[in-house]
Amino acid sequence: MTVVTMASARVQDLIGLICWQYTSEGREPKLNDNVSAYCLHIAEDDGEVDTDFPPLDSNEPIHKFGFSTLALVEKYSSPGLTSKESLFVRINAAHGFSLIQVDNTKVTMKEILLKAVKRRKGSQKISGPQYRLEKQSEPNVAVDLESTLESQSAWEFCLVRENSSRADGVFEEDSQIDIATVQDMLSSHHYKSFKVSMIHRLRFTTDVQLGISGDKVEIDPVTNQKASTKFWIKQKPISIDSDLLCACDLAEEKSPNMLHCWQVKMSAVLSGWL
Repeated sequence: MTVVTMASARVQDLIGLICWQYTSEGREPKLNDNVSAYCLHIAEDDGEVDTDFPPLDSNEPIHKFGFSTLALVEKYSSPGLTSKESLFVRINAAHGFSLIQVDNTKVTMKEILLKAVKRRKGSQKISGPQYRLEKQSEPNVAVDLESTLESQSAWEFCLVRENSSRADGVFEEDSQIDIATVQDMLSSHHYKSFKVSMIHRLRFTTDVQLGISGDKVEIDPVTNQKASTKFWIKQKPISIDSDLLCACDLAEEKSPNMLHCWQVKMSAVLSGWL
């Protein structure tokens, strides 16, 4: 549903407008009569709520938040409302992990796999290499994608690329590499990684590992970091094709002992990531 509002409107004003438009259009299910029972959350383009962020402050002006997709969520804190339990499945990958939220244990493993791949690829099209899921406790045994989460008796899985294997938490690519792949490896620059602070659109920062090679840029979360702000942002792993990078300019230079600040220009499809 598309809603248009003035930039000076507050978040609570937008919530009221959303409820009014939703009801006026006769949408189902019907909303609660109490507008204060709702809040706005940041959401993915497909409507999935991003639980890594708290709800938007209802007293803040909406122009403060530069997000085009938001989700109207019932707080479940008003009298008579029952609290909902959040269920999360942990998906380990080669350079980090993701927490996939599910509504119940009846969800199929195929749905979880699709969410995990989408989370890993971000806004890029879900194409190219195929993946499978394995129980973290059962390496090299693919999970039946038609089965339900309930039947697995597990909450932690591993995302593995087809024709690859995992050992000690690291994926090993198939030893059969064609000549084209070898040439690509030789022509690319050596991989380098840096520990940097990532600035989000809400001006929060999180520590991440920035990996740069000739064909891609990877941003991976740094585990066991302490929250330095009121809101702790759990960074998701991001892989960006170098072909999508437009330019990288030096925006600020500090002391020799500190990492330089760079302004990275990217194509429109990725401009909202950094």
